[in-house]
Amino acid sequence: MTEPALVVVRHGATEWSENGRHTSTTDLPLLPAGRERASELRRAFARVTFARVLCSPLLRARETCELAGFGDRMEICADLTEWNYGDYEGLTSAQIREQNPDWNLWRDGCPGGESPAEVSMRVDKVIALAVGGGEGAGDTIAFAHGHVLRVLTARWVDLEARGGGGGGRAPPRRDRPLEHHRSVVRGRSRRAPRVSAPLARDRPARSHDSLSLGELVVVATTKSPRVVRGRGRTGARGSTAPALRGL
Repeated sequence: MTEPALVVVRHGATEWSENGRHTSTTDLPLLPAGRERASELRRAFARVTFARVLCSPLLRARETCELAGFGDRMEICADLTEWNYGDYEGLTSAQIREQNPDWNLWRDGCPGGESPAEVSMRVDKVIALAVGGGEGAGDTIAFAHGHVLRVLTARWVDLEARGGGGGGRAPPRRDRPLEHHRSVVRGRSRRAPRVSAPLARDRPARSHDSLSLGELVVVATTKSPRVVRGRGRTGARGSTAPALRGL
């Protein structure tokens, strides 16, 4: 029996993502270039089988999922919606810091939007969906957005939400909604697809707690083809930064 694995895919390029504007609930379509990159995934995943296909309800994620060849199996998952940026929706980081020079998304969240802890609670539910069937239940692919996927990756390797920004530490056990205590080592899955998009792989060892998680593969469709290899680590010095450059 193998542990359930999770493949996460960031949507293709939109007008605002190309301009660096924070986009959560604004429901933009993919640009032609974004549609082209998303379509490249169809052939890459042609021989890969997934037990579940989860997708954010936002249009850009749904279009990416459909173009990748999974439209007929798409399960809309509201917990994969992008981080709610509240008052900062549509602004670039530079514009936000004109208002608040010390602002840090991973520490402060967004006024009128979500805090890191709130996003973390959402993605923990996604992890529960992905591994709910236990060993041998099959792998899951999830289509969503840059920041929510960074938080998801951080939680998968047992870090706080701010680990998605390149820092973070394992939260105290009393604060963990999911007890997936585990270590992470570098490795490549024999089942991971060879896709012409950036990949990052964190391979957790088998867990002896209530949840046992397999490999995580991160696919970004917004950059030129390259492979990102990194090692995630749990504990005070843990970091997911190498695994998140593509997002």
